[in-house]
Amino acid sequence: MNSLTPGPLQIDPDWMTGALRRAGAIHESRVADMSCKPVGNGLVGDSYRFDLSYEGAEPDAPASVIGKFPAADPDSRRAGSAHLLYLREVSFYRELAHTLAIHTPRAFVTEIDQETDDFILILEDLAPFRQVDQLAGCSLEDAGIVMAEAAARPALGGPSTGISRLAGGPSGSDLRHGT
Repeated sequence: MNSLTPGPLQIDPDWMTGALRRAGAIHESRVADMSCKPVGNGLVGDSYRFDLSYEGAEPDAPASVIGKFPAADPDSRRAGSAHLLYLREVSFYRELAHTLAIHTPRAFVTEIDQETDDFILILEDLAPFRQVDQLAGCSLEDAGIVMAEAAARPALGGPSTGISRLAGGPSGSDLRHGT
């Protein structure tokens, strides 16, 4: 089922309920109310935190999720599309994240229209972890955490991981054509 919406501000409690039910994150609960606020720098995409409240909350129902969308800024969106960044990120969560021994958020929605590059990712909110400011850089402590995660992953890029396809290697253009 295609879960694309025009944008983050058009997502309502009914849409979110359906998305979380299809992903198996909730079963009987219903999102009763939610708020949406921007997070991150939005260099080539826009990210939002959706704080959720439920009718009949289940013990494991997410209190919040992160939504990622194409950049509203036309120049940023063109850059994301030209470098296949949107397609690569959606493909990463669809095809690879669950196969790697690194910490990644659970993906609840992974949809993309390959003709327009409209996409939506609804991801587990990893709070209280925080996003490092891409423009300001990070502390030595943050760099150490990143390096520990990088060391925990297998050598990426080989044919067995599928990363070479997402990294734009010789077969990277095949993503757009479904081969």
